[in-house]
Amino acid sequence: MIPPRNPAVFGLKVRIRQLPGPVVDAIRRLLDRLLGFTAFNAIYARLPPSDTDNFAATLLAGMDVRVEWDGAPKETVPLTGPLVVVANHPFGMVEGMALGAFFSALRSDVSVMVLHLLSAIPEYRERLIFVEPRPSPKRRMQNAAGWMKALRWLGDGGVVAVFPAGLVARYDWRRRKLVDRPWSPRVAGLIRRSGATVIPVWFHGGNGWLFQVLGTVAPGLQDALLMRQMVNKRGATLRAALGTPIAPERLAAFPDDAAAIAFLRAETEKLGPDGATRPSFR
Repeated sequence: MIPPRNPAVFGLKVRIRQLPGPVVDAIRRLLDRLLGFTAFNAIYARLPPSDTDNFAATLLAGMDVRVEWDGAPKETVPLTGPLVVVANHPFGMVEGMALGAFFSALRSDVSVMVLHLLSAIPEYRERLIFVEPRPSPKRRMQNAAGWMKALRWLGDGGVVAVFPAGLVARYDWRRRKLVDRPWSPRVAGLIRRSGATVIPVWFHGGNGWLFQVLGTVAPGLQDALLMRQMVNKRGATLRAALGTPIAPERLAAFPDDAAAIAFLRAETEKLGPDGATRPSFR
């Protein structure tokens, strides 16, 4: 069933008692524009009706975003059984849409682990797994529920796509390249416990230089601009590389989850040449 659509799906709640209501409304509208909420709402309002399985592809089409895939042929993707897709996290949001669209075209049991912010989208509420990289006490309970949902989903033979870094990649000024944050061993634990096959995916490029500078001087502001970074990919072509499946027996052989996640990160990074890890978008 396709849920009813509210065109104003994202918006800040601003309360400043010392200022008149019209002034507060003007501030809220300005912040919504700066953070990319207004632009996303406009895109969302123009989308044709879509169910959860097709929403990621519908949104990318509405943004005129194309994804060019290379690497292993899509025929290597297992069509049945538990599967975990691990990927680097250079943009923050749009790569989650790209994974959802690609794997949902092959299987009908795909869930993507995404920021809790996206739970505001009705088409996503039932299917996706929502987490918060920097959880408050309330969000810790929601995160725990998300991890349990992921384990159940895999137990039923489904697909879970996850970004083990959790937070968006930042530019390493000393190494002069974009670098993922540390990958969570918890992801490896999920994979090993469920006995899932793993497919690594590498997304080329990254957010623009202004975003990278903000990540150095004001990390919290960088996180707040993730929606703006997604909508500014309108009309862009993303490049992604698909890795070959990694059997669960290979991961079971590692002594612990830390060693297993280090292996998975190395396998993912092999898909992306070093020269392609520089910022390439606005």
